[in-house]
Amino acid sequence: MKNRSLILLLLLLFLTSCGYIPLYSSKENRLNISVENYEGDNDINFELISKLRTHKNLNTEEFKIKIKTDYKKTDLSKDITGKIQDYELTISSTFEVNYSDTTRNFTVKETFTMKNLEDDFEERNYEKTIKENLANSIYQKLMIQMLKFE
Repeated sequence: MKNRSLILLLLLLFLTSCGYIPLYSSKENRLNISVENYEGDNDINFELISKLRTHKNLNTEEFKIKIKTDYKKTDLSKDITGKIQDYELTISSTFEVNYSDTTRNFTVKETFTMKNLEDDFEERNYEKTIKENLANSIYQKLMIQMLKFE
């Protein structure tokens, strides 16, 4: 019992004083981002803009972004009676980023296969949730590209 307590105490001491810090734990913003223009699907654009507006660091040079999104919902498969069984949701976002007299364009494309639901209300809610998740994925990929930009 003493050995177990001693090992637990030593393990606790080593883990708390090892200096481990999660990479994205600090809330400091390294980027200053402003959205100049956006066009395309409003739901996806508002999701992206709300995430990008959290990046305001007035001590750094500003990234100016133009967003263009394209959302498509296409029939993927039908059953024998002609009723749609699966949809393919595709979001393509093009970003034009201006930073210190340099312009770069990024295109991010996300797809998802969605089953057709019997209840239209549930299907719309599910589709909205999928759009939010895909917009979050696009935002994360954009942030990776922005951090490479510096």
